[in-house]
Amino acid sequence: MQTGPLVIDGTMYFTTERGSYAIDAATCAEQWHVERDSGRPSPLGAQRGFAYLNGRLFRGTTDSHVLALDANDGHTLWDQAMDVAGVPGVTMPMSPVAANGLVYIGNAGGDQTGVTGHVYALDVNDGHVVWRFDVVPDEPAVRATWQIGRAHV
Repeated sequence: MQTGPLVIDGTMYFTTERGSYAIDAATCAEQWHVERDSGRPSPLGAQRGFAYLNGRLFRGTTDSHVLALDANDGHTLWDQAMDVAGVPGVTMPMSPVAANGLVYIGNAGGDQTGVTGHVYALDVNDGHVVWRFDVVPDEPAVRATWQIGRAHV
């Protein structure tokens, strides 16, 4: 497990590649647990945790979705497929950041399949993408410096 747990009002929240969990931080009694099979496991099995804002938990998945879960019972509030979903090697294992009505998250995959990176801001209420930033600009002169043979998404 590579997750960074969150503790809010006596409840500890943490993630695994497929699972989302809430336990009583004092007794370790499970409060809820939900599984999501992406159908595309990560070669590394990495999942680094939740972000929290206003009773909602946010996480990425190995099939490049971002989820919002209700912190009280774990049910899915929204599930947003990102524009890189389905691209081989692209995952979203990072712990997002949630603030000011937005969820910020980036993709992984450059270390495994050479994909270029993107950072996204999603609306916390419905998951729509507010903006996307390409860490390798989509300009021919810049992309020409990216190693040949790597996926450019």
